[in-house]
Amino acid sequence: MITKTFKCLKMQEDGKNKYLIFIRYKDLIEITEVGKLSVNRIVDEEKAKKMVGFIRNEEKFYPTLLMVTNENCSTKYNSLENELTIKSKDGKCLGVVDGQHRYKSIELMLSNKDIPIEEIKKLGNKEQAVFLIDNLGAQEQRELFLEINSTPSKVKKGTQLRLMITVCNHYGLKYLERKNEYLKYIYFDEDQVLKKGEVKIPYKFVLKAHEKLFKDFEKKYLNNMIDENLINTYYESVEYIWNVIFENIRKYEENFKKSIFILEIFYTSLFQCIYQTIVSKELEFNNQTIKELFDKIKLIFDIDAIEFKTEIDNVPVSGKKIEIIKNKIEELLNK
Repeated sequence: MITKTFKCLKMQEDGKNKYLIFIRYKDLIEITEVGKLSVNRIVDEEKAKKMVGFIRNEEKFYPTLLMVTNENCSTKYNSLENELTIKSKDGKCLGVVDGQHRYKSIELMLSNKDIPIEEIKKLGNKEQAVFLIDNLGAQEQRELFLEINSTPSKVKKGTQLRLMITVCNHYGLKYLERKNEYLKYIYFDEDQVLKKGEVKIPYKFVLKAHEKLFKDFEKKYLNNMIDENLINTYYESVEYIWNVIFENIRKYEENFKKSIFILEIFYTSLFQCIYQTIVSKELEFNNQTIKELFDKIKLIFDIDAIEFKTEIDNVPVSGKKIEIIKNKIEELLNK
């Protein structure tokens, strides 16, 4: 249990408690986390390292960080003393919505073994202005981030995808947060294209695949026909499918670029064929049905992924490439 008390100014807007606080650097890094995929850009540590030299200067300071409490946090405000007490039930309790590179540079600076200990102690007592919003949901955080970073030069393709308020994005981010060992196979960069020499697929492949399977549920959600509490209805099947996919990607790390796994149409075809089978056979759309159909399809991973990709490459027409993949999947579904 971590407990911290800070002097603050409190305000209340839109039913949310908001606080302006000055927090010492050493306290800030003790209670803060960055890198929530659903809210921030991915932190560029090299960029943050370059900022250390600036903030190491005693006379320099950063603009205010925009932060939120997370599910581990409880807060209590003392109006007589103008103090906010923050308690962490389990680990870090604050997240950064805007200013993650500024925060990360502070974290890197205080853990830098090349800086003398006495200087680290002194720097740890520097203060950072924080605007803290209590109890702000993930969807509200994404909306706020987009509003702050609304110009195209600030919010590019990769970030926009991760901030989309959709069921498909929610499932993708939730999966990668829970199964972070597979993050190394996902490319979150802004241009969302395959990179030479990297064993990664663009995050858009995940979203496009989800859109093929969950389009009806997504439509209902976007039209406010699905209660927020039901958003995770089909997450179980999402986790089941991607676990198999990423374990097979792992097998082809050395020859990834020669394998079927670099093709977006491979993923979209898998998910679309499941959807089409459910609709055509009038099956119940639930996790059990999705998993049972995928159990039939996953035999496709027994095909050599390099030979499969070569077969697709030899077909000059894009539509025919998709047809070949779908035919193989449908053969398995109809067995």
